[in-house]
Amino acid sequence: MRRFFIFIFLSNIFLSKANAFTSEQWQVVSPSPSVFWTVSDNEIIGVASQLTPDSFLISSPEFFPVTADFIWQFSFIPQQGVGHNIVWGFIDEDNYYQLHFYGGALWVNRFINGQEMLARGINFSWNVGETYMVKIIRKNGMLNIFVNDQEVFSFYDWTYDEIDSVGNWGFKMSPGTIFPVESIFRDIRFFEEDLFILPIEKIMQNDPLWSDEIYDHADLWSNNPTIARWGCALSSTVMILKYHGFHFMPDGETLNPATVNNWLQQQVDGYIADGLVNWWAVTRLVKTLSNQSKDVLDDLPSSEQLPMLEFSVVKENILQTAEVFIRADNPVIVQTPGHFVVMNGFYKDSDDFVVTDPLFPKTKASEYEEIQSLRVFQPSFTDLSALVVVHDSSFQVKIYDEEDNEQETKKWSEFLEEDFEQSKKVNFTVIEKPTSGEYIVEFINQDTENINNIDNLEIIIPEIYAYSADAEVSVFTLENNDLIKQKIIIDFEKNGQSSFNYFFYWDYFLEKLNIYFIEGKISEKAKNKMVERVSFIKNLSLEKQEKDIIEIIEIEKLVNRIQRHINNLELLLEFYDFYSDKNAIVDLQEIFLGI
Repeated sequence: MRRFFIFIFLSNIFLSKANAFTSEQWQVVSPSPSVFWTVSDNEIIGVASQLTPDSFLISSPEFFPVTADFIWQFSFIPQQGVGHNIVWGFIDEDNYYQLHFYGGALWVNRFINGQEMLARGINFSWNVGETYMVKIIRKNGMLNIFVNDQEVFSFYDWTYDEIDSVGNWGFKMSPGTIFPVESIFRDIRFFEEDLFILPIEKIMQNDPLWSDEIYDHADLWSNNPTIARWGCALSSTVMILKYHGFHFMPDGETLNPATVNNWLQQQVDGYIADGLVNWWAVTRLVKTLSNQSKDVLDDLPSSEQLPMLEFSVVKENILQTAEVFIRADNPVIVQTPGHFVVMNGFYKDSDDFVVTDPLFPKTKASEYEEIQSLRVFQPSFTDLSALVVVHDSSFQVKIYDEEDNEQETKKWSEFLEEDFEQSKKVNFTVIEKPTSGEYIVEFINQDTENINNIDNLEIIIPEIYAYSADAEVSVFTLENNDLIKQKIIIDFEKNGQSSFNYFFYWDYFLEKLNIYFIEGKISEKAKNKMVERVSFIKNLSLEKQEKDIIEIIEIEKLVNRIQRHINNLELLLEFYDFYSDKNAIVDLQEIFLGI
């Protein structure tokens, strides 16, 4: 038994290529017990073990367009035998075209109602086991066929009809009296002259197989918490993963919106805020699956293994960039107002693009109100690291390195997928592929009208996600009481766990102190005494830095004293939150300033 039969199951799980095929995209017409069709991620194999009637493997029009004019290209390997067939314009077993490799010849034939009505042949030398690049072009009845970039046929098809000549395409096993026959087809591309399209499996968020599953933890914040209601980004992500060859989860379950949703729910960073898919968590899932494929199929070249997928966001030159990615075999996820869809093709004679929508019957980008940005998962075997700050739109976020140089960041916003105008807007500030070292994240509240009432605001509490090169995550959530103005120190480790600490600075402390005084939570005498102490310590620190005249141990004693005052202040605030009399004026001199 040949090796591809031994590995057929494993290859269906692990092998990768941009055009990942599934059995749903093809149908066997006239099945034969002597013909075996194998559909895997990167190739189609047909084997006839003995004399057999004709058997066809035909593409599904749901995944591959049926058009009068087209360009179809693929790699072909005649592995065994002397008769190999490619078909197009397939209506049924009696009506189709075929390109027929036979012996030392190459033929173009057309069958109408079972009769051969077109036959063009040339002498053509080909060898078993070699790879041939085939391109078939039809436009307005003109046929041009290339093998290894050499034009072998160019003629007008006198049998061409605008209706009867249009049909599906695929492959045919018909060994005649010579067998066995084995044909292998790879790197298949099909598109119109004016349309470039990547065939992608359409995944609907309202599919009954998973539509009623609880999305994220939406039962806590939605009256309709299902994948059918919220799962457009999730379903679009599944489409992208399946296109790149991922069909099973780490535990062997089928990869679909339900199983990916379940995996994300179990991750510390799977979803952000209320129901936003965390794209970086997806890269960790992909990394896990990629590593599994290497463990099982470690004898395969890297080009045939499942890749890691680097994530990035594109906000500038969106459509031009989308075309570049699609040409490079990378369909992209598109953000529209309140919705996510997959973009997997473009029209060459216009600015329009092909979309695959997980909810609505739209098929073109021009049908949407606006294309706001792209989410790109690009095959890579390198660096998945990132610093991701998720925060409310009322905050400005800046990131500095340890030398106080402000870092260049990407910034964008996301909403929940529906009713986005009423949803909270979640902002992202991101550094892609940061180097190891210390970073300082500064949060600046831009909502000056509510700065004194921040505890009562319905805001998104900022979180920081530090992703290593392998997409492993370290997470830090800010405390609500520290949102007025704060800095966080990140000790970022590119190849390990990162750590976080608050950056204490006196101006922030004085701001809080003044707010507590205005709210009547401390007396003016206590506030002034604290300001005096802080001013004294700030001057001591400055003198230490400039004159080196005060022992560091003395400064540390003063800092520890102030920190004790801060802790006492926080305890007092908890006391005021517990009791109703919050307007009382308390002289805190004995509590805070007693020595």
